[in-house]
Amino acid sequence: MAPFTRRRPFEDIKKELRPHDVIGIINCNTCSKFMGTGGPDSLDWIKSELRKEGYRRAEEYIFVTPCFQDAVKKNIHFGETTTTIILQSCSSGVLSAKLNFPDKRIVTANIDAGEAIVFMSKGRAKLVTPAKGFEDKVDTEYSLMTGEEMKDRIITELKPEKKGDIKEVK
Repeated sequence: MAPFTRRRPFEDIKKELRPHDVIGIINCNTCSKFMGTGGPDSLDWIKSELRKEGYRRAEEYIFVTPCFQDAVKKNIHFGETTTTIILQSCSSGVLSAKLNFPDKRIVTANIDAGEAIVFMSKGRAKLVTPAKGFEDKVDTEYSLMTGEEMKDRIITELKPEKKGDIKEVK
C-alpha cells in the first residue's frame, strides 16, 4: 500500500503564502511521484506557478523519503532566509518537515486521498482505502507517474489470499 495523494490547486496553496516569502521546496520522489503529485514533473509545475506569481525560491530537494524524519534531518538543509517550505508529499512528509524545521512555515501542495495499491507491471494504482471526501473514488484506477484517472478498469478484483496477503484476481 502507498499513500494516495492528489495535487492541491495552486490558488489554494497561494492563499497560504505571503508576498515576501522565500520559499524552499521538498518533493517526494517515491509514493507521491507514483501518484503524479511528486517527482521532477511536479517540481517543475510548482516552480513554474511560483515564478508566474513572482515568489522568490530558495533551496529545493527531490528526496526519496521526506517522511523519514532522521533522513530529512541529515540531508535537507534550508538557509536562514528561507521563510516557508512547500511540501509535495503525503502528510507524513509534512509532519517530518514540521518536526525538522520548526522555524519555517510549512505549506502542503498535496492532499491525502487515502491508500492505494500500486501495480508497477500495469502502470496503475488503485485507490482501495479512501480518505474522507474521496469515498466515491474507491476502486478508481490511476496512471502511475501522472495520476491521471483512468476510465477503464484492468485491475478487476482484489481478494485476500490469506490473512495479510492481497492477491490480484483476473
